[in-house]
Amino acid sequence: MENKPRYKKRSDFRFLDLFIIIFFLFITFVCLYLFRLDLLNTFNLQNVDPAGTVVIKKNTVQRRLGDRVIWDRLNNESPVYVGDLIHVADVSAATLYIKGNSIELDENTIIRIVLSPDGEGFQIILTSGTMAVFAEKGAEKVSVNLNGKEVKSEPGTVLQAAVPEKGKGEPAVKVFESVQKFVEETPVRKIQAPRLLSPAANSMFHYVGDNSPTLNFQWTRVDEAASYVLQVSSKPDFSDLRVNISTNAVFASISSLGRGVWYWRISLGLPPPYNSRPVSSGVSFFRIEQQGPDRVEPVQRSNIPQWLAEEAPPVKAPPEVPKEILAENSIAPASAQTPAAAVQAQPAETVPPPEKTPPPPRLLPAPQVVQPAQRTVYGFDRLLSQRKIDFRWSSVRGANAYIFTLYEQTANGRKQILRTTINRGTSYTMENLRLLEKGNFVWQVEAIRTGRRNVIEQRGRMLESTFTVNFPAPGPVEIEDAGILYGN
Repeated sequence: MENKPRYKKRSDFRFLDLFIIIFFLFITFVCLYLFRLDLLNTFNLQNVDPAGTVVIKKNTVQRRLGDRVIWDRLNNESPVYVGDLIHVADVSAATLYIKGNSIELDENTIIRIVLSPDGEGFQIILTSGTMAVFAEKGAEKVSVNLNGKEVKSEPGTVLQAAVPEKGKGEPAVKVFESVQKFVEETPVRKIQAPRLLSPAANSMFHYVGDNSPTLNFQWTRVDEAASYVLQVSSKPDFSDLRVNISTNAVFASISSLGRGVWYWRISLGLPPPYNSRPVSSGVSFFRIEQQGPDRVEPVQRSNIPQWLAEEAPPVKAPPEVPKEILAENSIAPASAQTPAAAVQAQPAETVPPPEKTPPPPRLLPAPQVVQPAQRTVYGFDRLLSQRKIDFRWSSVRGANAYIFTLYEQTANGRKQILRTTINRGTSYTMENLRLLEKGNFVWQVEAIRTGRRNVIEQRGRMLESTFTVNFPAPGPVEIEDAGILYGN
């Protein structure tokens, strides 16, 4: 008989498998529990009035709602609620508006908003960083809690509190009797005026019929500004305001302006530490022209202040000549005059007839789109492989340069990203893709003819096309500890 080998029967189920299953079930249970808490907090907030709003003046501000685990990155004018934990990141700043009070938060500051123990107003628990409470008259009371010690603010005063890092000092609080006293005793940074970007000075816009053009205004951001005021007037002294709007963005679109010369500027809406001195930008101007026989010629001045100071004086009428002199110096028939007598017979001053204004040059035709085609979509993989976007268009007869402009289409209008003049060729290569975010974009090309010193002698019709950038959406941002971020 042959001896058949004996095989050990192996168990199909091991203790390690059971441990792995229990471990992953536990992780799943924890995730579901956290998700439930987060969902319940979201539903509860729908029935709760916010305590105030936050204005982000610089970089990044995070907020954790109630007992949530995940931190949210705040947007401008986001609501804040009782129980929120707010963290102002490094090299950042924000302003909280709570029931008429302005609360300035510096970088690396963590606070929590709670109700006051007496039930009147709110209390700010300062964990780290520096803050200042500007208590407006008539506003609800806001107190500050420093390591369990409550300091109340009085109407019209400024309460400044600071909690330094561990081992670098003790918490400190100081009360100023007025905003003016706070400004005098606290070194306040000098505010830089915003710089006007678009429309460019002395630029001209054309429109046909009654359809006024949509103008995209843009200016530089000022970190300390809580808002911006856009003013447009038909007079250099802004005595005739046609546009006076406030916005938190650094751009705005206006389509209510008609033909003529328009002046514009930006004023800053500043929080209490800085609003004692108004800050405004310089003045720029542009023209809007209606196509037709009554078009307006552009201003050929590059120095705006000089142009504003040298406005054309009114034309004086010629002096009246007495009738006696006219009779005495009347011109005799040509056959009876000598050359000398003819010179004597001329009046003292002769006013030449007014010259007719020459018609403006016709607009150059618009170039044709070659690349990219209308509504082209750029995905992440495509941009990663190309690492650039090539714009091409057809040449226009009579043009020796082209103006290329790129806008981002937002809910508030178009935001100008770049503007450049192409003196050679009919293409532009965009290599700095960091300027692009997920969304829709508009690019324009205008054919122009320039003369000496690059002065534009003839403008053209505008080519306009769109494309879309489709980046993958970033994941949520989580904070394990103050200053440590995870996520995209």
